[in-house]
Amino acid sequence: MSGSNDVNVQAIVNAINNAIGAYGKTIDWSTPVNYRQGIDKEMHDLVDQMAAGQTGALFIHNANPAYNYYDADKFKVALKKVKLAVSFTGKMDETTELCNFIIPDHHYLKVGATQNLKQDIQVFFSQLFIHYLKHVHSRHHY
Repeated sequence: MSGSNDVNVQAIVNAINNAIGAYGKTIDWSTPVNYRQGIDKEMHDLVDQMAAGQTGALFIHNANPAYNYYDADKFKVALKKVKLAVSFTGKMDETTELCNFIIPDHHYLKVGATQNLKQDIQVFFSQLFIHYLKHVHSRHHY
């Protein structure tokens, strides 16, 4: 179990697990562990669409693909082509630093975090819309 999509890393981890006798003891194949259930192809396709300028907005919630995506450099370059990138996070990380807007996310100890996040998102979009209207209005002088 490497936590990486890099085949080379997985091969090394498998060799180490085999050498130390972890299979059947520490690693139990009869008990599924589904921590990460993402679909790699969808992420790969998204990065390709971003790189091609086909993604107008990207909303990222508590993820750091600029650091832990297997092709982080490609992600970083592609993110620069997205007009609106918003990070919903509880900490500043590599991906958040590249986004246009940062919306603080509530930590797991805060009561009512889901409701507050919904309110934060509503406020964000209303402010974004007001900013957009001011920008459009300032470009059109009647």
